Amino acid sequence: MCRSITQKLRTRVQQQFHNLEVSGSIGPAFLELWRHNLFVADEDASPLIVGYTTESSYASVVFECVFKTKFERHNRPILVVPEIVLRLHYANTPDVFIFSVFDADCEPIANSGCAEMIAYYIQEYHEQSKLMMISGEAINTKDLDERVSLLSSVSSVSRRQHVYLPVVSISFAERLQNSPIELLSPVATSLIEPSERRFCAYLYARCDRLNREYMFDLLNAMEPVDALGMCAGSLRPPDKSYKPSRYSKWFNDEAVMSYKRYKFVVAFENSAEPGYVTEKLVNPLLAGSIPVYSGNSTTASQLFNPGSFIDCGRFENLENCASFVLQVHKSPELYDRIRREPPIRNITLFNEVFSWHPSISSRDLTDKVAKMLH
Repeated sequence: MCRSITQKLRTRVQQQFHNLEVSGSIGPAFLELWRHNLFVADEDASPLIVGYTTESSYASVVFECVFKTKFERHNRPILVVPEIVLRLHYANTPDVFIFSVFDADCEPIANSGCAEMIAYYIQEYHEQSKLMMISGEAINTKDLDERVSLLSSVSSVSRRQHVYLPVVSISFAERLQNSPIELLSPVATSLIEPSERRFCAYLYARCDRLNREYMFDLLNAMEPVDALGMCAGSLRPPDKSYKPSRYSKWFNDEAVMSYKRYKFVVAFENSAEPGYVTEKLVNPLLAGSIPVYSGNSTTASQLFNPGSFIDCGRFENLENCASFVLQVHKSPELYDRIRREPPIRNITLFNEVFSWHPSISSRDLTDKVAKMLH
């Protein structure tokens, strides 16, 4: 009797899944694990379990896709669950457990609170689980215990158990509206034309980055720049009433929507560490705007087409970069030439960096993570 009810419920959920998939209202990355568990996995088999902390949840969809690909040959259910669910319902015995540098003050790793957290998770999970830390910031991780594997947003890491995954790739786990595939094509013609757009957008909640605040001042002295966040250059105190959009689950979608009204977007990274490139560069590109970028020029130009954005790192100083932005602003031909450049040219590297996403036919990240955890 119970099995009959379970099967009817499963069939109903499968139909709802099909309807959702056909509607296109949810991207394929959010459906990947559901598809496996509903249509492939043996419902009577014991599940493979991946647990993660609250501060790791921003990458939970990446975990779902990676571990679905890693474990799917076993035909067992695959559960990727928050730590609280793991403790309440699965006896706190995961096959893999993931925590984040954000779970404690880990800048640097040697900080006492961070060291205590890592020691706690090693004691809690090391014997029966594979343990992994994810770092979404350019933090020095050289003191990380060798028993912990590292998924890091910087490429210059000298440790054996390390896989590089840039923040810009993870950002597609926090989007409902866009897929990495869109980066392979020039800007959509359906977007707002440059003549109908305002000059430049500036959206930041950390006002202690002097270079980008200075860039706001330079551009704003030439043409009005719209401050969409807490920060607005060195001449105005931070707007404390503003709630940072970074705390919204879909802040990337919101940023892209806002940027569609602008010709340029100031896109200055928090760090210039090798490999560190974030949503700050890709959100303007998805909006059909031109990013005014500062970060690691080598990393940005390896992954993204340098002809599709203005890299301030290629100029002698920020004053020269700002002057070039104004030159592009006043030249419809030059602006259109940059705007029409496809954001991606290095297809091989693109397939590696975004390989976790089901729209990309590559297992690169999954294979690297599997080897690291072996």
